[in-house]
Amino acid sequence: MDETIFKSYDVRGIYPETINEEIAEKIGLAFVNKFNLKKVAIGRDGRISSPALEKALTTGIISGGADVVHLGIVSTDMVYFASAAYGFDGAINVTASHNPKENNGFKFILKDAVAVSGDEGLFAMRDMIKEGVLKKSENLGTESNKEIYDDFVKKILSLVEISKIKPFKVVVDAGNGVAGFIIEKLYKDLPVEIIPLYFEIDGNFPNHQASPIEEKNLADLKEKVLAEKADLGMAFDGDGDRIFLVDEKGESISATAMTAMITKKMLAKKPGAKILYNLISKSVLFSYNFYSLRIKSKL
Repeated sequence: MDETIFKSYDVRGIYPETINEEIAEKIGLAFVNKFNLKKVAIGRDGRISSPALEKALTTGIISGGADVVHLGIVSTDMVYFASAAYGFDGAINVTASHNPKENNGFKFILKDAVAVSGDEGLFAMRDMIKEGVLKKSENLGTESNKEIYDDFVKKILSLVEISKIKPFKVVVDAGNGVAGFIIEKLYKDLPVEIIPLYFEIDGNFPNHQASPIEEKNLADLKEKVLAEKADLGMAFDGDGDRIFLVDEKGESISATAMTAMITKKMLAKKPGAKILYNLISKSVLFSYNFYSLRIKSKL
């Protein structure tokens, strides 16, 4: 086993060199052993190797005596939603997120949408595999399927005031990842015209890598926004949990500016609330939100 596949927040490597069915089965069993799980949900992205890796994970999990619930092709945030909404003991998404097509991996979640990090379990699972201390159960787990799209869309729409949504024209680049199918369901009954780009799920990513953080992968979206005279452009990564925006002029909106806008809305609803942000956010986020908005919210 290549121990470097165990990262700080996920397991990730190259298929089939460092991530393959053999190691996936052991990882599934280690997840059950480490956290004493009884029911585990599994979702996956559209990568070519994801079905085989999901099958191997399933073998490992049920060999440990836990039941598996298959969610099908979903986004990572849908797996987090499922872990909290349905009370699963654990959940796994088979995905390599925004990485190239040769990559694949696993994101692990515990009950109530608690992410499993390296120090909180992933490294211990690695050591269990390395030391050969995995234990199988005499009673195998079961398998079943669950469709969660409708519940997920209902939850997302409950977080916004639908009556205030204006009729916009929006270009969405799904990058041949999982986001296209979700967007179609989410916006079906909203006054928003969606112009799709690369909605077909294709693990070869034939148009461009599903990594919108790289400016070159936004070129088609920007061109389409201008051509369609759209109000907004959205670009998603492979597993649909990362979004980059393009304005009506075809210019990228920085993640820092997006966070500032979201923070403004959150502070309007909950004046004086604490906002957590990471170190890559630029100083404008702190100066604009944490000084001006927090003072205004208390006036």
